[in-house]
Amino acid sequence: MAKKIYVIDDDLDMGVFLEIALTVAGYAPTVCTSVQEASLSGHYDVALIDLMLTGQTNGVAVIAELAAKGIPVICMTGLHADAALVSAASEAGACHILHKPFDLPKLRETLLHVLTEK
Repeated sequence: MAKKIYVIDDDLDMGVFLEIALTVAGYAPTVCTSVQEASLSGHYDVALIDLMLTGQTNGVAVIAELAAKGIPVICMTGLHADAALVSAASEAGACHILHKPFDLPKLRETLLHVLTEK
């Protein structure tokens, strides 16, 4: 059975890219473009959460909620994200920080690493 990946990224193009890339790689992604759209219930094997959600709360609270449920969280962030916010994401439970822009091999490597540690 395909591993279920939960994605929250407010960039619609990034969401489409991740949905296609993850599906082609054999995963079962659920993609949301906002925290409000996201349903944090259900079972997921790993979550990919954008740290900087435009016009919304940052992803730290979502990271904490998912991590508290035992879901490994990979935090995605642009190079412009401030160090304090990245540190807060790690403290909230993000098990890995993936810096944008990233390529598909890096995404696959990170997912494999997180899923095998689980």
